[in-house]
Amino acid sequence: MITNGSHSNIYLEELNNAKVKLLIPNTVLAFVFLLTGLVGNGLVLVVYRCKLRSKTDDRYFIPCLSLVDMIACSIGATYAISMNFNPFNFRSDLICKLVWFLHQSISFSSALLLLAIAVQRYIKVSRLVNSSMSLRSKRFTITSILIGSTIISVPCLVLYGRDEVLLKNENRTITGYNCGTVPNVNQKFLFGYSVTLLLMCLSGIFALIILYSLILSKIFKQESFRKKNFYRPDKQSLSDKEQHSSENTIQTQSSNVTDADYSVDISESKTTYIDSTTTNNQQQNMQGGPAIKGNNSNVPSAI
Repeated sequence: MITNGSHSNIYLEELNNAKVKLLIPNTVLAFVFLLTGLVGNGLVLVVYRCKLRSKTDDRYFIPCLSLVDMIACSIGATYAISMNFNPFNFRSDLICKLVWFLHQSISFSSALLLLAIAVQRYIKVSRLVNSSMSLRSKRFTITSILIGSTIISVPCLVLYGRDEVLLKNENRTITGYNCGTVPNVNQKFLFGYSVTLLLMCLSGIFALIILYSLILSKIFKQESFRKKNFYRPDKQSLSDKEQHSSENTIQTQSSNVTDADYSVDISESKTTYIDSTTTNNQQQNMQGGPAIKGNNSNVPSAI
């Protein structure tokens, strides 16, 4: 004999299976996200830990970020897939609390690691303090992020769990089970916690935008200054060459002018000499020939 409880379970399974069919696209998308997150973050871990030899501060934080993202993707996608397969028949209260707590704490750790990387890059670009962090400082930063994320996510153990859902089927009311907010939770506390999480997320987003805007501004200024210093010697040498060539041109022109004056003086002197010689010859011709100078002789006149 089938009791009312067994009838309710049968109806609940039917409703659950019908909902599972409707959620097939969502389930496929969750599988795609799971595979993409695992493969992508796994490649980042392999490249940063095995292929890159130089280890900077960013290359210490980025593998940690990839590992945290891989864990968050695994937990979040697994939770979504399990919820899609049991939308009205999720009966484990403990698993629901642990999944919410782990997913939220790991997600906050990932967000805080992104913020830490942005702060470290800003310090490096601005050169405010010693940009190189010691291994102890790096470990302290990661430990603080994990502890802070855990503390922020502790209320999830109280606020979330197995929730009862009333379902109607064929004029019957069936009790289903879902993983969500517990029924008897304090609504004011839930609202305050949700608003706090929202403000923290918005603050983190604005902080990332401001930090990376400052980083881009610093990089642009440094690049402009570097280009000015790089091209300044060429301009100076070019001006020196132009000045030297202009001086050579002036000297050449002055030497040409001097040579021309000298040649003019020589030609004028030659012309004056020729004119004087011509005048003397004309005077001698008019006097009857050239004058013959007498020669003094020691021979006696009688001979």
